Amino acid sequence: MAKPSALIRLNDMVRKTKIIATVGPASDSKAGLNDLLATGLDAVRLNMSQRDLVYYADIIQRIREWHSEFETVGPAIMVDLAGPKIRTLNFSSGWDLKTGEVVLLGCEGAVDPTEGIPLTGEFRFQGINPGASISADDGKILLDVTTTISNVLVEVKVRRGGLLLPRKGVNFINIELDVPTLTAKDAADFEFALDQEVDWVALSFVRRASDFNALQQIMDRKGKTIPVFAKIEKPEALDDLEAIVEQFDGVMVARGDLGVEVPIERLPAIQKQIIRRANMAGKPVIIATQLLATMQDNPYPTRAEVTDVANAVYDGADALLLTGETAVGKFPFETILQMDRIISEVEKDPEIDPRMAVIIPSQTDSDAISHAAGEIANLLNIKVIVTMTHSGATASSVSKYRPHATIYSMTPFLPVARRLKLTWGVRPIVVQPYTTTDEMLAFAEEKLLAMGAIQTGDSFILSAGIPIGKIGSTNMLKIQSVKSVNTL
Repeated sequence: MAKPSALIRLNDMVRKTKIIATVGPASDSKAGLNDLLATGLDAVRLNMSQRDLVYYADIIQRIREWHSEFETVGPAIMVDLAGPKIRTLNFSSGWDLKTGEVVLLGCEGAVDPTEGIPLTGEFRFQGINPGASISADDGKILLDVTTTISNVLVEVKVRRGGLLLPRKGVNFINIELDVPTLTAKDAADFEFALDQEVDWVALSFVRRASDFNALQQIMDRKGKTIPVFAKIEKPEALDDLEAIVEQFDGVMVARGDLGVEVPIERLPAIQKQIIRRANMAGKPVIIATQLLATMQDNPYPTRAEVTDVANAVYDGADALLLTGETAVGKFPFETILQMDRIISEVEKDPEIDPRMAVIIPSQTDSDAISHAAGEIANLLNIKVIVTMTHSGATASSVSKYRPHATIYSMTPFLPVARRLKLTWGVRPIVVQPYTTTDEMLAFAEEKLLAMGAIQTGDSFILSAGIPIGKIGSTNMLKIQSVKSVNTL
């Protein structure tokens, strides 16, 4: 396969569903990160459970330097908080568990690694009774509690054995542990994200809408804001899904832990439910975990994985997240390019369900204008919709209805442009500040012509809010015909 650097942004003009890649040992070298960015991915995920802040600060700096060198908006950067994840202790040899044997499971410090399995995490075994089920390593290993010795130590019988390695996740099935959604480490990492001015944060193990409050308090104290994804990976979150979607800026279907916490056969329907709810609210939704998992070790995916990726696109996902494939896999760059090809092929399908046909606009001026922009573009076969935005709200509102036209979101603010990298169908572009409607039209036309997005004789739709800069004031819609090159 050709070097990724020779394949820069192959489908940037056509792919509407976004790609997020996790950086890790397979892609964090100088050459590796540059090649990862050159594939045309839309966002980079930093998994805060793996390394220290010095490491992540270096990655952020190198990403910013890369896009500055190429004078692009660059990828969005998403900090994924570790959350109250319970893991096996970092013990070098691991534990070879035999089906039927009885072993000790304890909080850190309660059991020696040579005598049992110690777990990390801010929790206690309160409320865990004999008969409770515990899974480890994404469900590969199953344990049944036989005796609760204390609130820091239990005895378990191995129902399904195997080699349990250090730092593997542990899930307590159908048990709500009394642990905080935001740990002390998460709070420190969130402040780091604010100070680094990254573009998105993902909050792990969200159970209810009120989990957002702890982050809001930190933002209020520091006088800074950042959009936050709620990671849906606990069954309790499904009971409060509507409120969670309303409270957070986006949602992520984190299928790894969710697929362990709920019966796995329910996962496809749950995924569709979450996507649908986010689509209706106009919030970005990410699908994550095991999308192209076999490409960690193989240069090509299975047919089932290709179909899984395609179905996520058909269902209306805004973005797809690669995790181990690009963090520790043998083929990180090839995986991104393979996902790009799958998405691009699906989006060529004339039968792909247009969201405009199934999402009814709310009774607001902004929603009505955004819905109309897509309908007019489809009716008149206009290929380009331009949104002029200071906050990103106009672009997100138009994207909600999944028009066939490409949405070019023009903003004077680079942080707004980067955040829009995770919104379906939106190509963010930084433009000089504008103060009048005439300037908006002139800047938009000039940019589109320079990019080759339109030619003389073409038309484009412009949507914006007047007065300029007022969030949520989308109230303007204009069909602009390009008669000649227009410059100020």
